[in-house]
Amino acid sequence: MAAHRYWRARGFGATQGIAVSLSEFQLFAAGARVDAGAALTASTAPDSGTAGALQDDNLNTAARWVDARRVELTWDFGAGTPVDVDGARVGASSAPRGEFPAACSIWWSDDGVTWTRYVDWAGDYPGAATKTAGYFGWAPADQRTALQLEFVGADASTSFIDEVPGNVWTANGSAQIKTDAAKWGNSSGYFNGTSAFLSMPSKPALAFNGDFTIEVWFRCASLTNAYGTFIATVQSTFSINAIFFMVYGDTAAVAGNRRRIGFGTGGSNPIIVSNTLVSVGQWYRTKLVRSGSQFLLYVNDVLEQTNNSFGAGTVFDLGFNGTHIGRNQWDGANGYFHGHIGEIRLLRGVAEDGTIPAVVRHPAPTKALTRRGVPVLGAVQSALRMWPFTGAAPLAVPNKSRDYSYGWLGKGIGRIRGNTLDYVPPTNKPYRCRVRLVRDRDGQVVRAQWTAPDGGYDFQYIDELDTWSVWATYLDFGKRGEVSDGLTLANGKVELMA
Repeated sequence: MAAHRYWRARGFGATQGIAVSLSEFQLFAAGARVDAGAALTASTAPDSGTAGALQDDNLNTAARWVDARRVELTWDFGAGTPVDVDGARVGASSAPRGEFPAACSIWWSDDGVTWTRYVDWAGDYPGAATKTAGYFGWAPADQRTALQLEFVGADASTSFIDEVPGNVWTANGSAQIKTDAAKWGNSSGYFNGTSAFLSMPSKPALAFNGDFTIEVWFRCASLTNAYGTFIATVQSTFSINAIFFMVYGDTAAVAGNRRRIGFGTGGSNPIIVSNTLVSVGQWYRTKLVRSGSQFLLYVNDVLEQTNNSFGAGTVFDLGFNGTHIGRNQWDGANGYFHGHIGEIRLLRGVAEDGTIPAVVRHPAPTKALTRRGVPVLGAVQSALRMWPFTGAAPLAVPNKSRDYSYGWLGKGIGRIRGNTLDYVPPTNKPYRCRVRLVRDRDGQVVRAQWTAPDGGYDFQYIDELDTWSVWATYLDFGKRGEVSDGLTLANGKVELMA
């Protein structure tokens, strides 16, 4: 994330009512507090206390707003001194627990006029006069996903949405979503092999000094280019900071690498190469895993090669000077990938088992969803009222891994679904929302999706033994709110996948 002069927190949602009371709101970058020297202002003066109490590091002073729905906190770091922000600690006051904000959104600006939404913060109540544990409200210790593009969208769309908040991609050339070939869902990213690629500025979260995993689903339209790159750092020359994951084409300089998948750097070219020879028009799943000092390369769930020649502390910074998907810059015209990419995912701190079947993350639907009619009364209907628990038997998922996305307690076979509606007399009206599934015990945003045209959402393959809440951001109004909370298997609001 780049540095900016202004940062803002807004859209506060208390766990009960509309009053919010805070003792601290501290901003951090790479584990160090950065807000102490900034000028902090509130768009609405607190009804008791002062905004300054939120950065005095004193948990016994506080600011309270009777109605915090339109309150905005803004930090100005001054001209010429922009800062990066990648985390927060929020302090509760001695007020009742219901006045602690369950969530808010974080924005940045370079001029104080044009604002860009960066990420949503969510946290559990830490206790009276106590700050939330951990510095990274939007990237806590158990969040492993550093990049996740699933290339979902309408045909010819040039909007590429990363599931990781703060990852913003720019489409270059003719990079677009296409529905003519898809491994999962109805679409994939298409790269024409001559001008199409995605770019993102440098991002510290892509610097891996420990275990990491890169997973790519791809389908080549041709192998004419010598170095069809899935993902690479932004480098004009093939130097030590040039890091790549690619499929070698028919004209690659090393004949033995042609039509194989490889990962490497300018200093170690390549580190590891597959046994599999790639064919045009066929989907492949490849996974590059670093575990300690060992690299492992999987193709279609089979371990093909290992390399043990790197120290466990060696840093691989895939965000160095920025990141490209669909090309590497140093190989010029030969560095473009030609074909479809169905998904690309990076995990930090995780050496994921490469033999886990794809069905774990992309389960095949067993039956068409049937949605019941929406009752006239009630702005929002809970999952229990819309779809009563059926008591269906769990679906066995082979070799299920435990991670933050699927859960730690159960088998990852839970499901939560419902609708976001607003009462517009004389009926309920669906609105386009960004809905987020929040794990109640630690405030982790585990899943996020756009609602369907009828306001429906459907979170599948989640931890069936955990407790969940659903939050929605109404884009038309700039508002957010809790749709439903305390969702569990016991109260029937978490279903089991049929």
